[in-house]
Amino acid sequence: MLLAVLAVLAAASSVVSSPHQSLLDLARHGNGLIALDAHSYDLLTDPKRTWSASVQLTALDPRRKCVPCR
Repeated sequence: MLLAVLAVLAAASSVVSSPHQSLLDLARHGNGLIALDAHSYDLLTDPKRTWSASVQLTALDPRRKCVPCR
């Protein structure tokens, strides 16, 4: 019984990823872009982070006609 509980806990801990890994996954799935929403903002501003990030805000909406963002 104890072995089964430990196996479940080990599996659950391997599923939970770090904020850094979560951001890397978002970037990988977004072709290098991460849409800034409440979740990604919380990941970027995690108080326990040991890494830095640069943020470039863009206007990807076609209504904005932002030339560098095309």
